Amino acid sequence: TMATLATTNVKSTATVAYFEGINLIDDNWRSFTNYWDNDSAALKIAALTGVGDIGTWDSPSPLDTANITSPATNGMTLNYQGYGIQVLLDRYSLSDIPNLLADTSRKLGAAVSYKYASLAFGLLAEGFSDATYTTVDGKGLFDNTHTTATTTRSNYMTSSLDRTGFFAAVNKLQRFPNFQDQFTDYASTGLVLIVSPENYESAVQILNSGLSSGEMQINAALGMDVEI
Repeated sequence: TMATLATTNVKSTATVAYFEGINLIDDNWRSFTNYWDNDSAALKIAALTGVGDIGTWDSPSPLDTANITSPATNGMTLNYQGYGIQVLLDRYSLSDIPNLLADTSRKLGAAVSYKYASLAFGLLAEGFSDATYTTVDGKGLFDNTHTTATTTRSNYMTSSLDRTGFFAAVNKLQRFPNFQDQFTDYASTGLVLIVSPENYESAVQILNSGLSSGEMQINAALGMDVEI
């Protein structure tokens, strides 16, 4: 005999399985990605340049003034890209193949979740080249010559994945200047170390080993707020 699926059963089965599928894919990309759900045609981000070092003040003299430099033009505008797919299931297959609707909905949910992850990791990889997209100063996301008000700054380095390379990156984060040459210790606010599966073991050893060498030196990375 053929099974009968009422409209209400189809909706319930598809919805539950769809969200089960979404949860099949790890959403760890959210750890290093800003995610917005604004309902707008485009997202404008101001550059926020113009507030430099705070000078001395002798009351009751007027305070020095500073202006955010052209926030509507010096920032970036992010336009959205739509994605979608239509999955066709004929009524006879739905009747004859057990759990077809649930399994298909579950796979669709996994595909949606995977799309988010692939976009996030793909853009991260493209950040090492300015050929695909650039930041507000015309450079790739990771570059040796990002501009400041007086000089350039670098958030790019090449190194093997070892303890020495890790702390070289941490030191760079600890003294990374903004456009006004003001330093912010980005290493103290929690870090994400993104590695390939082949380098996962090395990452765990770098961050979690109690000792750092045969000389019984304490591993300074132990206890740091770093997510792999």
